[in-house]
Amino acid sequence: MPPPETAASSLWPYRALVAAAFAVPLLLFALVAWLDRAAVLREAEREAQETIGIFHQHALNIFETHEVIAAWVSEHIRGMSWDEIAGSAALHRYLAKIENDYLHVQALWLIDPAGRVRSASRAFPAPAVSVADRDYFGVLRQSDAGTFIGHLDPHSALGDVHFTIVRRHEGRSAAFDGLIAVTVSPDYFGEFWRNLAPARDATVGLVRADGMILAREPGLDPQASSVPTTTALGQAIRQGERASLRTVSAIDGIERLYAFRKVGNHDAYVVYGVGVNAVLKQWHEHLLAYGSFFALAAAGLLLTATMALRRARREHAALEQWRQTAGDLADEMARRAAAEDQLRQAQKMEILGQLTGGLAHDFRNLLNVIIGNLELVRQRANASRSEARIANALDAAIRGEKAIQSLLAFARRQPLSIEVFDLDAALARMQPLVKQAVGTRVTLALAPGAGGWAVAADVTQMELAVLNMAVNARDAMPKGGTLRIATENATLEGEPDGLRGDFVALRVTDTGTGIRSELLSRVFEPFFTTKARGEGSGLGLSQVYGFALQCRGAVAIESELGRGTTVTLYLPRGDAPSPQFRLTFG
Repeated sequence: MPPPETAASSLWPYRALVAAAFAVPLLLFALVAWLDRAAVLREAEREAQETIGIFHQHALNIFETHEVIAAWVSEHIRGMSWDEIAGSAALHRYLAKIENDYLHVQALWLIDPAGRVRSASRAFPAPAVSVADRDYFGVLRQSDAGTFIGHLDPHSALGDVHFTIVRRHEGRSAAFDGLIAVTVSPDYFGEFWRNLAPARDATVGLVRADGMILAREPGLDPQASSVPTTTALGQAIRQGERASLRTVSAIDGIERLYAFRKVGNHDAYVVYGVGVNAVLKQWHEHLLAYGSFFALAAAGLLLTATMALRRARREHAALEQWRQTAGDLADEMARRAAAEDQLRQAQKMEILGQLTGGLAHDFRNLLNVIIGNLELVRQRANASRSEARIANALDAAIRGEKAIQSLLAFARRQPLSIEVFDLDAALARMQPLVKQAVGTRVTLALAPGAGGWAVAADVTQMELAVLNMAVNARDAMPKGGTLRIATENATLEGEPDGLRGDFVALRVTDTGTGIRSELLSRVFEPFFTTKARGEGSGLGLSQVYGFALQCRGAVAIESELGRGTTVTLYLPRGDAPSPQFRLTFG
């Protein structure tokens, strides 16, 4: 009879299988949880970069709008003395209208070289206030530092918290002749941020280069009005124009994933952060789902292994009983001992073969289920966060932004600044830009012929229209060709589009593939394009169309398949410029 430990030692593979049924799913769960945590944090960082891009563009638009407003005001008061400025009710109304037209403008101030407020949008006559002690006055009096962003001012003539965006006003000479100041409330930024920033312990701020917080959402904390230079965020802002980092906020002690970006060339940064713990809540939800799956898998494996162990124990118990009986009958069955030994061996091998085969089959099926599900998790995680998907999303944001601008132009809702200018001179200035846009394969020819007629239009939108027409022409000449941009005076008598009067025609002609006649009626429609899928948005000519109509002009197209296309933009003739005509609001 074999020693007792023989039966126990023969069961160790089954006991190891029971242990593996618990340990393997646990290890796989830990691995998946670790990978998913990293993926969730990467996704949060990507979202932070996308969100900071939106906030950066918003802030940049605000600062650029203020520069435009300052230029308008400076032109409006050119030649006026400060006493005339202080006594002009019409100037006050002009400033008040600008304040009313632009929601982010809290107030406008005209400040003389001595630092006294001489005209304001909020009151007439202007309050007797001096800003000679303000930081921006001292800096801009010494030199033209461009657009200066002043300190946050909780005590002002307006009675509320604001910061000031200031530019110098140049008089008849280049010498310092006072300031043009636009005040902005931090609440304007906060309202925009609240509508876009996800809740997840997010914070958004507009910070000066020296660390002063100009606006923040959640609101400003009087006890924490700046980003300390000793913090990781403060050091990162001073070392670069954009970055991402993970650090603990010095204001509220919350650990966040931060992204920041410098606002154009201005001394200000937009900072956006999302709470790490809030981000990891999504990971915790994933853990519940993964845990349920792995728990079921572990339970299935454990049940199978336990059943196999019990079956092996029963078989071993039966075998031991049989061997005991055989031992008791050994004396009586001596002649059959050899045969019984062979029978026992055969039965043992048969039992082990069946048991091993069943376990191997069941375990393989369970492993296939685990491996298949893990592969699905891996594929989904990689696909949803692959670099290609991220690149396609950023590209669509940019195309969307451009599409919005083009659609606004098509719908004639794009604000225009109409002025009278020499079209031939403007095209001559654009020649290097157009040449760069069409590339070296295309020969560019300018043929000015307006003969002194000026046009009344928006210069920026005109330049964009020319570039759109030039790029379309370039795409129609993949092997190269000639692009001719010509101007001529035209007195129209109802054609095209019922136009009558004096106009300047701007013709853009290419030697490209041309357009089929049945498609010509649709080329100005938004999103319609004759290019292959993915090669064009179909918004270029729609911008030209909207710009032409908004300027009270028209656009026409002529094309012959295989022989090129001519797009003609008719812009109204402009008379001598006047301030009332040039200063218009879209």
